Amino acid sequence: MAAPKSSDRLLVFAPHCDDEALGAAGLMRQARAAKATVHVVIITNGDGFRIGVERDFRKLRVAPSDFMKYAYDRQNESRTAMGVLGVPSRDVAFL
Repeated sequence: MAAPKSSDRLLVFAPHCDDEALGAAGLMRQARAAKATVHVVIITNGDGFRIGVERDFRKLRVAPSDFMKYAYDRQNESRTAMGVLGVPSRDVAFL
């Protein structure tokens, strides 16, 4: 595969937060270094995973508000990771 050029556009779809970085970080970094446009779409926050929420908050009984905070935390982690790769926050969408 040829290296990305400035005229290229890259659209990355990820099932949930962190998959975009795990699956396509190298390509996104190359594309941004070449001044190509990169957009990321994250389909779900993964915040319905009770065990993840329990472990993150170190609680056996989690409330709906814990799931919401977990979702926002995961979104912020993805935005931060994309920022390191040069993808602006405005180009990251969460469904």
